Amino acid sequence: MGWSRQEKGFTLIEIILAIMIISIGVLTLVSSMSFTTSRGLNAEVMSTAQQLAQEGVEQLEATKRNSGYSATPDLDIGTTTVALAGAFANYTRTVEICNVDTSLGSPDCTAPDNGSGYKRITVEVNYTQSLPSLPTDDLVRLVTVVTNVRE
Repeated sequence: MGWSRQEKGFTLIEIILAIMIISIGVLTLVSSMSFTTSRGLNAEVMSTAQQLAQEGVEQLEATKRNSGYSATPDLDIGTTTVALAGAFANYTRTVEICNVDTSLGSPDCTAPDNGSGYKRITVEVNYTQSLPSLPTDDLVRLVTVVTNVRE
């Protein structure tokens, strides 16, 4: 009995090659799904950090609007870092309030209120856990200036 060309089926080499090609395709698909998932998580973290920073700025502006520029301890010169709680326990928010001189030059973050009527508020939100391709410091930074114009 010799080899007959009329036998139907696959050889062992054909099966191994097919398995290798399918494996490469599946691995590529899985790695792209992993990459997409991590990018989606990074986008969620960035979006949440942006909202938390905006919330911090709005709280200080509301305090100034309701209590006045000079009567508000929340607008004292200096830096405050707060670890957020609850669903945002992996985030920290740092608020830095500085005097701005009358010529709107560089801010002074150490001296008491200089009477210029301007304070620069910088709100930074950081994410405390590491994620792939996500910056570890100053995740989101918002800067605004408040004045005593309404008083």
